[in-house]
Amino acid sequence: MHLELKPLTQCRVLVVDDEEISRITLQSLLAEHYLVETLDDGNQVIQYCEHRKPDLILMDVNMPGVCGLEVCNVLKSREDLADIPVVFVTANFDLDAQNACWEAGANDFIGKPVAASTLIHRTRNHLENKVRLDQLI
Repeated sequence: MHLELKPLTQCRVLVVDDEEISRITLQSLLAEHYLVETLDDGNQVIQYCEHRKPDLILMDVNMPGVCGLEVCNVLKSREDLADIPVVFVTANFDLDAQNACWEAGANDFIGKPVAASTLIHRTRNHLENKVRLDQLI
């Protein structure tokens, strides 16, 4: 029996970054492929996810107030939200920063400045995996 997979064009990607230029850049690169929404504050992410669960979150690590690592920890601790893949978009790539991302529950990270092709391919790969996993559940 072959089940229809959700088309990637219907996947919801949430971009979370306190810097407007970063949000606009990521949104513009992905908007022709996916449904993209943005938030500028880590404090808004959990509530957003409870009401409009995204298929993927692209999130900055360093934000004022609640940082991306804290948000990721909360998402991964909640049974209803733990399956949302989180990809950190960060300029900090030292070993400690990478380990902190993995320990928070990240699925991946992309370096700033963002290479458009890397962003598009990694986003597609994570969404394809998410759609397949959702089909199995």
